[in-house]
Amino acid sequence: MSSRIMSRRLIMTQRLYFACIALALASTGMSCNQNAEDVPPVQTGGAEAVDVDPNNGDSYEVVFETTAGNFTVEVHPDWSPNGAARFKELIDIGYYDNCRFFRVVPGFMVQWGMNGDPKLNSQWSDNNIQDDPVIESNTRGYMTFAKTGAPDSRSTQLFINYGDNSQLDGQGFSPFAIVTEGMDVVDKINPEYREQPNQGTIAQAGNAYLKSNFPKLDYILKASYKDGGAEQTVNEEVEKGSGKAADSGSSEESGEGEPGTEGETSECGVNFDEFHVECDDQEKVIGDPVPGAKPTAEEKTDEDSQKPFDVKFETTKGDFILEVHPEWAPVGAARFKELVEKKYYDECRFFRVLPGFVVQWGMNGDPKVNTEWSEKNIKDDPVNASNKKGFVTFAKSGRPNSRTTQLYINLGDNERLDDLGFAPFAKVKKGMNVVEKINAEYRQDPDQGRIAAAGNEYLKENFPRLDSIRKARVVNPVENGKKVDAKKESKAAE
Repeated sequence: MSSRIMSRRLIMTQRLYFACIALALASTGMSCNQNAEDVPPVQTGGAEAVDVDPNNGDSYEVVFETTAGNFTVEVHPDWSPNGAARFKELIDIGYYDNCRFFRVVPGFMVQWGMNGDPKLNSQWSDNNIQDDPVIESNTRGYMTFAKTGAPDSRSTQLFINYGDNSQLDGQGFSPFAIVTEGMDVVDKINPEYREQPNQGTIAQAGNAYLKSNFPKLDYILKASYKDGGAEQTVNEEVEKGSGKAADSGSSEESGEGEPGTEGETSECGVNFDEFHVECDDQEKVIGDPVPGAKPTAEEKTDEDSQKPFDVKFETTKGDFILEVHPEWAPVGAARFKELVEKKYYDECRFFRVLPGFVVQWGMNGDPKVNTEWSEKNIKDDPVNASNKKGFVTFAKSGRPNSRTTQLYINLGDNERLDDLGFAPFAKVKKGMNVVEKINAEYRQDPDQGRIAAAGNEYLKENFPRLDSIRKARVVNPVENGKKVDAKKESKAAE
């Protein structure tokens, strides 16, 4: 074993040791237990199985034959054993064959892993695996599973880092492989659609949707073990795993732009569903610098727009009132008011409820309305208030300027979310006892991709006891510097 590898592994071991100590000292006591179904569906076909045991740390190589050319990744189960084992499982059944690279953000990452057959994709979408510790870093050429912010949310989606995205390490994105040949091919994968493909629609219609709407997406022809899956000896040392991706170009070329923190990656977005990932899809998001983002909501600077106002939510569990503070997060407060005035939240379900953590909602029951707003991102606000119990915040993916419509109320003190850019804009003024009674039996079982595709129909059929919002209305709007009596205004309108 070379001294460079020994030194590198010692450093990573030390990092893990001190990270564990820090985690123990910073523990908030929040329960993150989640029962993941790890047994995969029976499939036939695919690549010839390689005779290695991921739990023993045997490394192996996989070749991706794509429409942009071929590249090879070297898998290291000792870095991320659960991730490496799942990857091998998917390679064995040919899962990635004909998968499109549906999200390509130059300088950040390329993402794939939603099968072109909606039925097969659905079989695996909830087949999550347990999290691994982060041993390696998300630097250029390293390959990692996409996930939401929730614990144990990895399933099939992958991404390769184009640049130094080491900020993702702290969010639990655990690399399990590295590109050893063809990084120049990875760099050439078609980025023209960036992240326009909607993950919810991919989940629903598969490659038929992608071929029709994004015909020039590059895709995987076949993924198979190098040299037919020849066994590698346990003692074999591969210098390619020394920490640098094989590349005919410069790594500095792809390091431009401010990196984000995924979602999705959204499946979306991000997205922790951890924090609170908002996804337009399947909930696997990694984040994105989005240098060309065009937020749709304008910041209001007039005096009235900065005055607090109340919004009353009438729900199936009872009523609660939010006190909105535009001075905390002006852009978020403006978007929230806009949505309330358009009655967007009426009939929305509380689709994600984790006692002691958050209650989340904001996907409209009408798929057309939901789609209309899914691309209307707003600019980020600075974090001026903390994610403490009762404070209200927009959900988002890890990328900048990714907030749209989803909200959550903190059910506990989640200050750790402050550093991730989650900016509260309101707090529960009355009825926190009602918020805490919102039905939590389904936890985060509802699939955001299917909500996006089928709306309340899907939720009513599969999660009939979800609590919902009957209506949400501003109860003390400001007009010409004076509060308006909402009741009198309503009667006048009649």
